[in-house]
Amino acid sequence: MDVVAGVHLNEYAIFNSEYSGLLSDTLLTYAEDGDAVIDKNIQSTKILYAPDDISMFGFAVKYKWTTGRGMSKYINTLSIDENAPTEESQNNSSLVRLTGSGFLNPNYSGTWKLIVDVENDYLVREASFFRPKKEIPFVQVKTSGKLIESKPVNLPIAASGSWSHFINGQEIKTDYHHDNFAGSYDKDVYDLVYSRFEEDLPVHSIVQDYRGEEYVSTIVGAKKTKSKERDVNSVKKDKSTTGYYYLILVIAIFAVLLFVFYMRKRSGVKSTKLRKNTP
Repeated sequence: MDVVAGVHLNEYAIFNSEYSGLLSDTLLTYAEDGDAVIDKNIQSTKILYAPDDISMFGFAVKYKWTTGRGMSKYINTLSIDENAPTEESQNNSSLVRLTGSGFLNPNYSGTWKLIVDVENDYLVREASFFRPKKEIPFVQVKTSGKLIESKPVNLPIAASGSWSHFINGQEIKTDYHHDNFAGSYDKDVYDLVYSRFEEDLPVHSIVQDYRGEEYVSTIVGAKKTKSKERDVNSVKKDKSTTGYYYLILVIAIFAVLLFVFYMRKRSGVKSTKLRKNTP
């Protein structure tokens, strides 16, 4: 029985003092040798990082950036892009191309290129981040449509957007559609997302935990192999036993060397006596 299709259903992200996490639900469809569908089930994937791990950077900002907001603190300098196409400005005077230096996260600095809608409170319609000496963007965000943010201030946001990540020239793209958006903390939403992270996942779901010194991957429902732990007493015992064996080895080597030295000396004495007795 093979998986023939997978449909991404939901995605949740959370950031608190316990962990940074991403949880997604995928509907898997199974078939036998390409025949008719014989089974369906939902598989969840939960990824957990430490609260301050920058690996979750993309998950933290892509939701906000696809609304056309939240990019300013990642930009150091910004000015009019002198190389912008003139046709674009003539067709839509509200769109302005900007370029400047900035960063994507603490480890990635580079160049930002933006297209902003000045008539809609500088709503970002396109943002591309380029690493030094690269012609293909590392990350690109595009937005369309418009909604009015309900709180805390009445700023327009994009009704939909896309997040693209380019790896070796290949684009990995995710589309987002925003039914509503709140720019402040919403306890009901947080409690809903947190409950998903704490509940038991379906069988065959995958949990990837990067919070410890070693990465741990678990398949829900699979048999677990428990690693044998050594207590402090056994460690001390092992150390003392190892030292004892080293001591025996040193004594044995010393005894062998002493024996060889004795035999050589004795052989020398015998040869001297033979020379004296020879006419």
